[in-house]
Amino acid sequence: MFFLKILSCLVIYFCSCHFVSAEPIEANTLKDKAEQEVISIISLISQQKIDLALKKAAELKKNNPNFQLGQLIYSDLLLSRSNLINHFFLFEADKNKKNDYFAELDARVGAVSSKTVIDESIPENFDFFSADIPYVLAFDYSLSRLYLFKNEASDRQTIKLKLIADQYLSSGEQGALKELDGDKKSPIGVYRITSFIEDDKLPELYGWGAFPINYPNHWDQRLSRTGSGIWLHGVPRSQYSRPPQASRGCLVVSNEFLKELSHYIGLNTPMLLSKSLTWVDKNTRKDSQLINYFKLWQNSWQKKDMNTYAKLYADDFYNGKQNLSQFLKERRKDFSKNKPLQLEINQVSIIHYPNESDLAVVNFRQNYRHGNYNKTAFKQQYWQKNHYGMWQIIDERIEKNNNG
Repeated sequence: MFFLKILSCLVIYFCSCHFVSAEPIEANTLKDKAEQEVISIISLISQQKIDLALKKAAELKKNNPNFQLGQLIYSDLLLSRSNLINHFFLFEADKNKKNDYFAELDARVGAVSSKTVIDESIPENFDFFSADIPYVLAFDYSLSRLYLFKNEASDRQTIKLKLIADQYLSSGEQGALKELDGDKKSPIGVYRITSFIEDDKLPELYGWGAFPINYPNHWDQRLSRTGSGIWLHGVPRSQYSRPPQASRGCLVVSNEFLKELSHYIGLNTPMLLSKSLTWVDKNTRKDSQLINYFKLWQNSWQKKDMNTYAKLYADDFYNGKQNLSQFLKERRKDFSKNKPLQLEINQVSIIHYPNESDLAVVNFRQNYRHGNYNKTAFKQQYWQKNHYGMWQIIDERIEKNNNG
C-alpha cells in the first residue's frame, strides 16, 4: 500500500504541470541533497529506469553512508535489477523499522510533491515582523517539515517573507499538542529560541548541537501544560535522519542541515509550531490590524495616557502574578510620577496562534527608561479579540534568560 501510494504520488508530481517544478524552487538555498537524490531515484523507479536508478542510488550510498533510507533503497534495487521493483526495504526484517522507513519515504516524497508550498506563499498565521528580525521558522507536523523564511521587510507594515529552505523533520513519537511532562508529544504554538548548546556539552543522541525553545510558554502555563526540555537538535552521527515521529517531543533535523541553519537562526528567532499549516498568497494578503493596536499601546504608554492604555487590557488579564486591577494600579502609580518616560521598541513579531480562535502573540524587545530607571528586556504579550472585535491584551510578561 505504501509502495503504490509513493509511486502514484511521484507519477502525479512529475507529470502534472500544475505542480511545482521537479527542480527545487530558486528561493530554497539550503537544500537537502540526499532527499533530492531519493526523490530522483523514486522517480526513475516509477518510470521503470532501474539501471539509472541503481547508479544514482550507488552514488547516494557512497556520499551519505549513514543515510539508512538510501542504503535500503540501494539494496532493493540490487535485488530487482532485472525486474520492475514492486517492494521496498526487502532487506529489513524488523517490521517496525520497515514501517518507519516507509513513513520517512512517504513524508519526504509527499512534502516535495505538495503544491501548497511555493515561493509566493506564507503561513496564514504570520502577521507582522519588523525589519530587524532576520529569519523566521515554521513547522508543519503533518508533512514532517521545517520551513525557514528570510525577512525582507522594510519599516512598512506589509509583511515580506521569502522561503529559503524547507527540510525534513522528525517530531514527537505520540504526535503533537504537548500537554503533560513525558507525554512524548511536540508542542503546538508560538515559541522562540532561548539559547544554543554546543556539541561537546551534549550526549550523542542530540548530534551536532541543540537550540532550546521556551516551552512551556506563558499560554501553556495558563492552560496548566507541563514539561520541559523541548529542543531543535540534530541526530547521532551513526544516522542521517530519524523516522517522522521518533523523538520524546523535540524537533529533530539532520546534523548537516542544523549546521547550516545555525548561520541563520539564534536567540529569540520566532517559531510557529503547527499540526498543519495553511498557506496564503503573500501578495494578496491584507495589512495587519493588530500592529495598529500594538502601536496604540506603545504610544499610550509613552504619553502616559492611562485612559487609552487601560482599554487595551482585557477584563480577564493575568500575568502569572497580577490580575487586571492589580496590574493597572501599579501602572497608574508609574504614570503619576513626574519623570520623563522613554520607550524604545524593536524586534517586533506578531504571529496568530494555531488552533486558537482570535489569539495572537506579540514578541518584542523593549528599552524602558523612567527617570533613573533603565531596563532592557524581551517581552511577550498575548492579544485576543473581544466580542466587539477589539484586540485586547490578556497576558503580558518579561521573558527570562533572553540576554536582553
